Amino acid sequence: MSTRRLDIRYLITATPPTTNGDLHLGHLSGPYLAADVFKRFARLRGNEAVYVSSGDDNQTYVVTTAELEQRAPVAVADDYYERISRSLRLAQIELDVFNRPDAAHARFVGEFFARLHADGKLVIRDSVCLFCEECSAFAFEAYVGGGCPTCTEPARGNICEVCGHPNDPVDLIEPYCTKDRRHRLVRKAAPGLFLPLERYRADFERFYARTDVVMRTHLLELAHELLAAPLPDFRLTYPSGWGIPVALDGLAGQTFNAWGEMLPGLINSFALAGAALEPRAELVQFFGFDNSFFFFVHLGLLFAAAPDYIAPQAFVVNEFYELESLKFSTSLKHAIWVGDFLARYNVDLVRLYLAYTNPELQRTSFVEAEMQAWLSESVLRPWERVRGAPSGGFDEAAAQRRFDVYSARIEGDYGVECFSLRRAARVVVQALRWLSLAGSAPSPAILAAFAAFCSPIMPRFAAELAASLGLADVPAWDERCSPRAVAPSALPALPLDAHQALLAGVSASDGS
Repeated sequence: MSTRRLDIRYLITATPPTTNGDLHLGHLSGPYLAADVFKRFARLRGNEAVYVSSGDDNQTYVVTTAELEQRAPVAVADDYYERISRSLRLAQIELDVFNRPDAAHARFVGEFFARLHADGKLVIRDSVCLFCEECSAFAFEAYVGGGCPTCTEPARGNICEVCGHPNDPVDLIEPYCTKDRRHRLVRKAAPGLFLPLERYRADFERFYARTDVVMRTHLLELAHELLAAPLPDFRLTYPSGWGIPVALDGLAGQTFNAWGEMLPGLINSFALAGAALEPRAELVQFFGFDNSFFFFVHLGLLFAAAPDYIAPQAFVVNEFYELESLKFSTSLKHAIWVGDFLARYNVDLVRLYLAYTNPELQRTSFVEAEMQAWLSESVLRPWERVRGAPSGGFDEAAAQRRFDVYSARIEGDYGVECFSLRRAARVVVQALRWLSLAGSAPSPAILAAFAAFCSPIMPRFAAELAASLGLADVPAWDERCSPRAVAPSALPALPLDAHQALLAGVSASDGS
């Protein structure tokens, strides 16, 4: 059971999604759903919780997508920001702020880096970059590909999504211009603004040695691998026409690296939500492992900006959620788009299945037919047995003992110290199965407890269940409630698909 104080203000982030495509199920299964579930549970516990993210308009992938779609980058970012916003709403992801880069954002980012530079925390120097002669542009991030110099897997410039290690594009194995592999890449010196990460080695080592900071093993392993060698200087600006212009002497024609921009951007998003990275708050960040190094950089920026801001208390990282064993990819359009999918399926069932199959420790794979079969067998049939159970004979004392155990388990799974969508979903399913085998209709008090268990993952269903019990809202986690008696037929249904009957394909004579 969680031992955290109940007076904490949690400040929660999920990696800002790049506005080069709509959200797909791979995105949703990772930081966005996890952060939403954590926020909902924190509020059920009586904690303050503020959840922010933003559109990531200034990524180079917006430019490469615009070229493919033969549209202006601004039009692409505008379009996909609206689509992403709609998908988040459809998925019941309740962010307190989901803004996008605007003039105020750009001003805050510029002032943040200008102040660090004036304080001597950042340096301007020349470095050798790749330059595409045919494009007459520097090749970095989305503009260049090659083999990762750490693990040899295919990578884009500056990061390998497989091993998580950064790369300098000049060190890529057989680098190429992503616009046309026949283009000639040459080495060319260019000035830039850099964060000297090695300067903060002692801060990093102290941070990753702390036992009170929550992080999963893979992330900690990457941190130790990075610290085993001299840390690189992180380039915060590039000669580029896309992004926030840099107003520092010697850097004319440059824009801020979108990954560096992200940290002050999130701080600005919290300000819009009326929150700040203050000492009494706990910062909890949700992101995919492929972004891990950039959050290492963000930690370095927080060290540089100390004592103005707090460091994170928890990093909740997930691995890739694949589509039939291949990586979801916005740029390659190998994806199932959230908006399209939720037009066909009940949002609570989708959230439950994504939680149950969440790739929190290793890659998992989505197969639609497997989802349908699992939901029918593990959720819909048991719930229909609960709805149809006869009144009388329910063993309230036995149920209360069992639900006390479920409560202790799921409280730990929802809590920040051991947060696990997979384990929490399994407790929900286990509790449902037990209720379905009880042989008689559960008491209103037990159903109210079940609504509380479900609420962070299945908010709409939990609210409907609470309403059917005569409650104004889902009970707070420790709240004692006395819902009125209710006939089982009044309990809400959970349709598998908006376009087919409940339990389609399941024979009415099936006695299971």
